[in-house]
Amino acid sequence: MGKSETELIRAVKVFQKVEGRSDFFALAENICKDHLIEAVIIILGTWNFAVFRYHLQKFDIKKTSKTLGNVQDILRPLKGKTIQSVDLEKHRAVIISAFNSLSAIKGIEFTGASKVLHLLNKDLFVMWDGYIRGEKSKRYYREIKTDISKYGKDGDSYLAFLKDMQIKYQEVQWQGEMTLARAIDAYNYVNVTIEIQKIEKRESEKKKAEKKALAEKEA
Repeated sequence: MGKSETELIRAVKVFQKVEGRSDFFALAENICKDHLIEAVIIILGTWNFAVFRYHLQKFDIKKTSKTLGNVQDILRPLKGKTIQSVDLEKHRAVIISAFNSLSAIKGIEFTGASKVLHLLNKDLFVMWDGYIRGEKSKRYYREIKTDISKYGKDGDSYLAFLKDMQIKYQEVQWQGEMTLARAIDAYNYVNVTIEIQKIEKRESEKKKAEKKALAEKEA
């Protein structure tokens, strides 16, 4: 089922209100043309920190810069394309190659790769995370009543995700300040990631309370 512009606008407003890291992303977008590796590190250190922190000391900046240059060359056929206009099947090999090249880098990996790709073409590439990939328990997705599919972590799976996003938002007449691809991410983040995190937090607190009550009973 396709999404409406109203749904996107509502999600973007919520996203901007609750997500304090937005300024870091804007900073990265502003400098990425002339300072790509610096922009990537800003993104990894704020939006991919759960993974990046474990590889920070051994993160090879020179090797990553070289890979980024190669990926930029790979993506040249997609210049000027948007999530609505691109022929994803025609450019299948390009997208898969770019994603796999980035996700192979320790500290970037599967979630980070989508964020770096978005920096390189913010009109086309939609970001994802483990929640949006459908990695959590099925009951969570049933509870929040979402139609997110379950995806793998490779380039083929990311392409399938882009195809699904293209279908859902093909008819949207988007005129917001952020790109449509970014607005789609905001929608997914607000309606999937945050909502499941709320459930996880609630269940975690319930377990802690039950454990505490049991300990007090046995004391």
